[in-house]
Amino acid sequence: MPELKKEHPHYTYTDENGYLHISDEDASVALIKSIDLYSQRIAIYKIVDLIKETQKNDQIEIRKIEEMCKNASGSRNDFLVDELVNSYHFSVYVDSAYSMAVLGMIVPTIESLFYDIYINIGELLSNKFVELNNERMSCIKKRTIWDCHYILHKGKANKNIVDGIKQLAQITGFDGFLPSDYSEIIDALIAYRNMMFHNGLEWQNEDIEKFEQRLKSSKWSEDWFICTKRDEKPWIYYMTDKLIDRSLKFINEIEIAAGAYYIENLE
Repeated sequence: MPELKKEHPHYTYTDENGYLHISDEDASVALIKSIDLYSQRIAIYKIVDLIKETQKNDQIEIRKIEEMCKNASGSRNDFLVDELVNSYHFSVYVDSAYSMAVLGMIVPTIESLFYDIYINIGELLSNKFVELNNERMSCIKKRTIWDCHYILHKGKANKNIVDGIKQLAQITGFDGFLPSDYSEIIDALIAYRNMMFHNGLEWQNEDIEKFEQRLKSSKWSEDWFICTKRDEKPWIYYMTDKLIDRSLKFINEIEIAAGAYYIENLE
């Protein structure tokens, strides 16, 4: 019997001989079983589009007030200037709230994706790692070996979703199927998520300084976050459209990576 060639077509199709050739994206269902990722992605895209449209409308309204200020005088001008200042001020909080809303959809989706993928790698392909000389496979309780919420460090299992994802990616070789910047994306999103969801839209000064230092010391792209300043000091951080778009694409890249990994490791 001839050896079957492992292929990675862009689209699933049936050839002239009746053989089905499955794309990486479609093959991902073998490792993504608990999530209707297609429906989740459509829902997220829809909300993100609504948010972007609302942001655009907000900017249009601010520009209208700016034009009215140019054409007004006296007390009316004073009133409009006050209105404009208030609009600028409120827009900072609104944009931050938008950022939090998008973040709250994207990060849990990414976390649950990795969790589902690793759990199913453990169930379907664990025989490949039986003889692997890695302490995670022997030191962590069996039920948490494939749980990416845990990291093995100095013989102890600790909760750390970022390092857990990376550790399992390295052990399984899944990192070879992920985009080269996957580590930076996860670091940036979860660091920002932790700040936003523990501190809200405005952070304490020490937290602002911590995040500012994290930005300087990290390998994150410089256009992933922007900061509004108050009294010449950093005040409120937002995700840029570039990071939002990159994160949405990343979700699809994880899906494709899961399918490619399964095809390559299936015997």
